Amino acid sequence: MINLHRAKLVIVVPILALGFACKARPNREAGRAAPSSQQDAPKAAPPASSNEHEKDSMLNGKPYLSAAVEAASVPYAVYVNGAFVAMDRSGGPANETWPINHYLRDGRNELAIVVNSWLDEQGSSLGFAKDASVQVTLRVRAGSETDGPTYDIARLKFAAAGLRDEAALQGSSAAGRLDSAHGFEPASTGDVAVYTPRIEQLSPEGDRLVRMEFDVPLAFSDPAFLSSDVSKTTYQMSEDEALSAYAELLSAYEVVWKALAKHDYDKIMPMFEERSRETDRALYLPAGTTQRSLRNFFEKELADSEQQLAPLRPNSGYWTLDVSPNGRLMRLSWGDHGSAIIRLVNKEYSGLITEIPIVFRKDKGRLIVAR
Repeated sequence: MINLHRAKLVIVVPILALGFACKARPNREAGRAAPSSQQDAPKAAPPASSNEHEKDSMLNGKPYLSAAVEAASVPYAVYVNGAFVAMDRSGGPANETWPINHYLRDGRNELAIVVNSWLDEQGSSLGFAKDASVQVTLRVRAGSETDGPTYDIARLKFAAAGLRDEAALQGSSAAGRLDSAHGFEPASTGDVAVYTPRIEQLSPEGDRLVRMEFDVPLAFSDPAFLSSDVSKTTYQMSEDEALSAYAELLSAYEVVWKALAKHDYDKIMPMFEERSRETDRALYLPAGTTQRSLRNFFEKELADSEQQLAPLRPNSGYWTLDVSPNGRLMRLSWGDHGSAIIRLVNKEYSGLITEIPIVFRKDKGRLIVAR
């Protein structure tokens, strides 16, 4: 059975189905931005080439940036520059931190949260729980100081209590500049900029997109996915377009799955070369480290006689087509937590699962493994 669930394409299987399947929603509408009374952007700072910034900023070393997610009573997904960071469709509480270096670029970046309203069995919106909230805090620490200080750069927060206006963003950082050479304290000449958060309505049922841009000087090259083709999001697709996108993406997963099933490492590894190379750079690893680790992982896990590669068809729960808010990345996921559809399952204990998460981008219409 095919269904539209929270404005995403979902394959719902009636046999031992996990999770609650809602009926089809009407076509999605384009979002609209809420008016803003806040300063739209901080004033431009002098070039970040002053001796003080060059000598004292931890950003000139090997910074590690992360996104700390806190959520309650609302289905949500968190993205950095369109890359999938965290997801939970169950509405349960969350308190977790994720590394994001490999999603960032020097200069302008964007943090985004998509929050979904609840639906009844007829697909009508039930709105948000009164205590529904998602908060994401961007943090940084020096790479050489595992136990050293961690600094907050910006906070993006959605709270359903203020949904009708900008009050929904209360608790988010205000626009301004921060000085990375002095503990990221506010400073008019700071080298880090935080811009005004914005909120858009994505669907008639009330799903929202909350986002904030920020500038951070980093010695990072742009990830390739930031120059990818831009696809429609699932909120913008018709049902036929979503079905077509789902089928195309499933075919790309099948290529990876078949190579894994045959233990054809010479075919598998080139698929992940771009992803591995960018991860090495972002995490300050010697070239080739991630690719070697990935091959070792595949060889070890696929040789384990106690587990097997799960069939690439949903036999329980539902599969979802996810497209990032900026249309740069896409994937198929499974279940409330956006789990990977390619996975190894223990033959004796089916609940023991090793996931192989894969995200694709498009370049001139061709699907490429991006993350």
